[in-house]
Amino acid sequence: MRRFIAILGITAGGAIASPSARFDAADLIVRDGNHSIRLSDVLDTHPFYKTIHAIQRRGSDFYVVYGTSELSRGWPPKGGYCGCGLESYIRWLHINDGKIIEDQEGRYQSCVKNRDGWAINWKDGKLVWSSEGLEREGDSAPAKIAWVDFTWSYDPQHPERGISEVKTPSKWQPEPPKTEQDVTGNGH
Repeated sequence: MRRFIAILGITAGGAIASPSARFDAADLIVRDGNHSIRLSDVLDTHPFYKTIHAIQRRGSDFYVVYGTSELSRGWPPKGGYCGCGLESYIRWLHINDGKIIEDQEGRYQSCVKNRDGWAINWKDGKLVWSSEGLEREGDSAPAKIAWVDFTWSYDPQHPERGISEVKTPSKWQPEPPKTEQDVTGNGH
């Protein structure tokens, strides 16, 4: 037991401090040794969850990946379309000189974008998350909507690349309506 404590003490005392991150209300605090950066209002004021998935430093740049869920239309909850809906996403931040200079997100649950059903995992050293949902194709009227499978990934070996997104047609595609009765239910 003494030997283990001594080895642990040498490792902890002699190691170079690695960066850390935490939330303080809606702010994100990034710390590296004695240096600290506070990024204000990174989160919604009433998130349902918040978690740091990864933080890394490359030279003077920091890369933070976090996940959160918030109300679709903000706090307090509202009536109407998506008034109590949720938006859940994983977000990548590139921080330099105490400022966010780039950011990306992969929104895996969304009332507004009609996305649901997700998985978040670390696989082969990468953070991978996925969802399915609807996506509008083009700007023409009437709107063409397609079911799409979304997959996002973050590779901590290359944090500067941010989040990569892959969209593929869903294996499940609903049958289009064949008649007006199928659409309206009344046959007129």
